[in-house]
Amino acid sequence: MVDRAQKSEQKIKQKLKMAPRVLEYIKILRMPAQELRTYLRQSAEQNPFVDVSDESTEEDYPDETAPTSDYEPNRRVVMEAKIANRKPSLQSHLLNQLNLLVESEEEKKIGEILIGEIDERGLFTASVTELSKWYGIEESKLRDVLKRVIQRMEPTGVGAESVEEAIEIQLREAGFRIKNLKQLVKTYIKNPGIEYTDISKRYKLTEEKFEEFKILIRNARPYPAEGMDDIERVGEWELEAVPANGGLKVRLNPRACPNLIVKREYYNTIMNSEGVTKDDLRFIRGLFRQAKDMRWTVNRRLETVLEVSQAVLDAQPRFLKEGLKGIRPLKMEDIADKLGTSISTISRAVSSKYIKTPHGILPMKIFFTKKVRDKSQREILEAIKEIIADEDPRNPLSDEEILAKLKADGYDIARRTVAKYRDMLNIPSLWKRKRLSGVVRRNKRI
Repeated sequence: MVDRAQKSEQKIKQKLKMAPRVLEYIKILRMPAQELRTYLRQSAEQNPFVDVSDESTEEDYPDETAPTSDYEPNRRVVMEAKIANRKPSLQSHLLNQLNLLVESEEEKKIGEILIGEIDERGLFTASVTELSKWYGIEESKLRDVLKRVIQRMEPTGVGAESVEEAIEIQLREAGFRIKNLKQLVKTYIKNPGIEYTDISKRYKLTEEKFEEFKILIRNARPYPAEGMDDIERVGEWELEAVPANGGLKVRLNPRACPNLIVKREYYNTIMNSEGVTKDDLRFIRGLFRQAKDMRWTVNRRLETVLEVSQAVLDAQPRFLKEGLKGIRPLKMEDIADKLGTSISTISRAVSSKYIKTPHGILPMKIFFTKKVRDKSQREILEAIKEIIADEDPRNPLSDEEILAKLKADGYDIARRTVAKYRDMLNIPSLWKRKRLSGVVRRNKRI
């Protein structure tokens, strides 16, 4: 009995020892190659047993640009001036993605208007209501394209209307999905030192889930495009898809993937040096263990990104011959089921990753489409319930805003259907929900 208890305790300790390495893997899996190299260089400065070799990764690729389109943007003078006065790399990058994501000329026009209102930090700074009046376009159409198209683009979080929304989008893209996520993000930003016990009941989080949340939010970009250099903005390709055996074979781009070296000989030299105390040896062993763990996480990241990307391309067999027109509806959970892993792992593996294909350099996220029309009534009802549960009680969502969120998740329904389903769920209208929250009553007194 004692031996069994000791073995059980040893297993628990081993799992706890693995935790930091696994958490580090989760952290770097979502990083694009450029950000990963910067992170590893900083780690190498702090650990003498780590070296990062990437001599050939500093090259730019002027001839390898994203695919172009015959479509010529027809912007108004006001928008042309706004785009001309901003950094062209981010704007052109977003316009390229717009041409890839939508085919409708109307949606392209709306997309260009919205992109013209995104500042150099990556935030959407205009009022949708004012744009609707200025351009004579329905507010619901503007908001639909903003949520469903623009906010799906890279860098993740671009087009958000606030820092909180930018972080929320990044967390959702990383596979972190809970009810009231928006409120949790706001709470944490106001009080970064908040403890698990202070929020566990309100948000129904496990301690493990809260730790994951803290790691993700600390690594999120409050301003999606800030701090990104030109190479990253135009999409440095980390992967390449080459024709092979009637399909596409995915391989890593050696110029983009960092090569982490653990300096074992240097470690052995120091360990065998004279005058090294026991405390010194303990400290040195700890640094060397960190170096080995870092190499494991980097290699594991590369393996995961390669495996996921190959599975995604295998799931899009018509892409090789037909290009983007051949992309079929595909969800991240389909790839997760195929590989026997979690949706969050798939999301992190494709986030901010670019692949060079016979049809140009593309973001990996473009191979996933949410335009699925065969949603059941039960799914839509559950989706509406979740959206309402996540809204700010002081500023409830209108049916048009609910519709925009549903469309962003692939539910192609009409506005009147939203009202019908809301009634079926016994959820009051916008005005009544405001009254229930006390907002209207307080405003009347004022």
